[in-house]
Amino acid sequence: MLPLKPSRQQKVVSILGKAILGLLICAAGLIAYESMLGGGVQHIVGKQQKNALLAQKSEGQLLRRYNMPPDTLRTALKALDPDVAQHLDTDTAVPEAGFKNPCWKSGSGQMKCLPFAYILGGFQSGAGTLYQKLAAHPDIILTGSSRNQFWAEQGKSAEKFAADNSQAAPQLQADPGKRIILEGSASTFGFYWSAALRAHMAFQKVIVPCTQNCTHSTKGPERQACLDGHCYPSAMAADLQAAHSLNMNYDDLHLPAIVSAAYGAGTFKPKMIVLLRDPIERLHSAFYGYAHYQKYGHTPEGFLKYVKEQVGEIKDCAKRHTGRKADPTDSSPLDAAQAKRHCLLYFEALGSKEEAVFFHADQIIRGAYAVFLEVWMRYFPLGDQLLVIKSEDYFADQQQTLSKVYKFLGLDEPVDQALVQKIKKAGEPQQKQPRPGMLPEARKILKDFYKPYNKELRELLGDDKWLLYNKA
Repeated sequence: MLPLKPSRQQKVVSILGKAILGLLICAAGLIAYESMLGGGVQHIVGKQQKNALLAQKSEGQLLRRYNMPPDTLRTALKALDPDVAQHLDTDTAVPEAGFKNPCWKSGSGQMKCLPFAYILGGFQSGAGTLYQKLAAHPDIILTGSSRNQFWAEQGKSAEKFAADNSQAAPQLQADPGKRIILEGSASTFGFYWSAALRAHMAFQKVIVPCTQNCTHSTKGPERQACLDGHCYPSAMAADLQAAHSLNMNYDDLHLPAIVSAAYGAGTFKPKMIVLLRDPIERLHSAFYGYAHYQKYGHTPEGFLKYVKEQVGEIKDCAKRHTGRKADPTDSSPLDAAQAKRHCLLYFEALGSKEEAVFFHADQIIRGAYAVFLEVWMRYFPLGDQLLVIKSEDYFADQQQTLSKVYKFLGLDEPVDQALVQKIKKAGEPQQKQPRPGMLPEARKILKDFYKPYNKELRELLGDDKWLLYNKA
């Protein structure tokens, strides 16, 4: 047999090395997973008590708080997203005297700032036009990162985000008691899996090399077995272990925790605004608004095909996870409703089948508003730091909504008529072609799917108007 050429030998060694590395990573994750299953969780004794959600009924509202000490949450941030912790260094920040906007001086004396107000979402719900109208207010400052989806898109630089906001310091200093920075990235509210990766770096560190190893070393059914038998379980085990090592419940390891920690876990209190539209109408608008859905056909029949496929995949996911434990340390397995919520939050992280779903059913998932709102409410109290606006109310009377927003943000309501007219015209949507109608079958599928989450909205917000979405 002829000897292998050196270049080919190098390739073989490289492939073997990658395979061994991938298997070691997978094995480490599985060992951690088995350790938790075997009761090796002494380090999280009492975590349920320490991290308990405090719930109380008050005037019809279900108010929830996350009971974690600020220094613990900041410690978690350093482990989960070191980039954010390094550049948004609010650990020992002392709020700059006289400033309404979150600003502080670093150890070097440099003035650093973060946005005071966020329009968290959502897409196709009026968030864009509200942002444009608020941007016309003289006390609102925009930065180079005001709409770059920093929190929800992996790979966005925390250094740039910090620098862009800090460059607004001179403008803030011109009237520090009034001026604020506005951030308007509408992808932030609905933190489905791919929009929440800042909280799941441990998963990413395992899944990426393990998937590469499976792809390069196996094919067909063997590749599927490699992914679902090794990569996904070990990556999820690593993510669970990350939460447990930080003395956190895994169900609290979400994007809102990262945002809260970045603001010093209470040192600064940003204001969050969310616009929520009838989830069926929002989805219908998104389907016709994005070119990639043309694969189904931009027709009522195409929309029905899309709805059946995507809702069906989420239901299949929920069936597979009903009766399983989301976390081996949980006292009981997931019931049907909990399994569905689990799939909405972690969809493409649960296996190759979910990963293969077109765009991971993201637009369907975005409309389950209560799943995301409840978590935001743990860290940002409703009324004080969180304002939820019904999009239909905004569309019907923009001025009334703006007045409510000005009050929430502590801004003077404009009285100069030239400015009032400028704000009124700002962000006015261009005329668009009317969308095709919706087949009754598609509407029924979606109505049944979103019904429990609309009911949860009513419980969270204490207002029957959210139940109108179930009557549409």
